[in-house]
Amino acid sequence: TVNIVGDNRFGNVRYWNGTGNRADNGNRLIFEGGGSLTVADVISKKEYDSFSKLTGYYANHFNSAIGATDHGPKGSDGIVINGGIIFAGTTKEENSSAIGGGGNGVGVVTINGGTVTAVAHTTGTAIGGGIGFSSAGGKGYVTITGGNVYAYNLENPHGIPSAAIGGAGSSQSTGSLGKVTITGGNVYAVAVGGTAIGGGSSKTNN
Repeated sequence: TVNIVGDNRFGNVRYWNGTGNRADNGNRLIFEGGGSLTVADVISKKEYDSFSKLTGYYANHFNSAIGATDHGPKGSDGIVINGGIIFAGTTKEENSSAIGGGGNGVGVVTINGGTVTAVAHTTGTAIGGGIGFSSAGGKGYVTITGGNVYAYNLENPHGIPSAAIGGAGSSQSTGSLGKVTITGGNVYAVAVGGTAIGGGSSKTNN
């Protein structure tokens, strides 16, 4: 449980649980409190050049800002937000989901309160499944019961349409499942080319 007090900034908050098949063992990453939490990494190409030929800011490359990574366990089953003012953002160069699964991994997120803003330029999602490219992206299971939720999945350089909230897209595979349940709160979602809320799309397939 993370009790958010005051104003806080981190490059990433890593959490994974399960193998990507919703192998939930009861572990949770729970955010609550009245403070603010900003999660966004900024490392320039010069600082990170030995790892990538991309330009711009990409420290979270394929890894969610809040959630799982592209290495090891990729599923993030059990992110719960009960309160706080939370911003999670990733850049076009990073191609990372903002809140949820790592590369090709499932993302299970529950929002019960607070104000949550997720901004991504990704083949994955702003909130939900992890990025996809040649393989399928991650499935996304998102439940919203309260709070104010703003999710933006803007253009990605690969032209792969994906959801803002839900399942990730893919270039050569089919889009992944996005199961989204909204029973309360205020939700605003925008996606470029994909669904604002729901399943991931595909550039070349179903």
